[in-house]
Amino acid sequence: MRKIFFAAIILIALLVGNLAPDEKLLTDKQCLRGKASWYGPGFFHRETASGEIYGVNDVFVAHKNYPFGTILEIMNLKNGKRIIAIVKDRGPYIPGRSIDLSFAAAKALSAFDDGVIPILFKPVVGQ
Repeated sequence: MRKIFFAAIILIALLVGNLAPDEKLLTDKQCLRGKASWYGPGFFHRETASGEIYGVNDVFVAHKNYPFGTILEIMNLKNGKRIIAIVKDRGPYIPGRSIDLSFAAAKALSAFDDGVIPILFKPVVGQ
């Protein structure tokens, strides 16, 4: 039941984003700046801190403080790509990094080549 609830929230957030694709949801005044890295292969199919299993195709993030279930909008400042992702895990544990991206989230933001990317992010649901 919990997975269905989170899936519904993500779907709604994605649909809302698709209804107004030209709208600039992220601005410097309402967002946090930071750096994001990604983590993946060693964690696939393992339990995240929220108790959910890390699926290879799951778009989610790890953050130290946001409550599990918080939905964040994240933009890669190098290429302008944006995603909506849910907080399911804790981290990152490397100083200077704000968010750890799941494999699928990193893929959507084209973050693989750089490894660490500059981002803007803000909560959109669940805060």
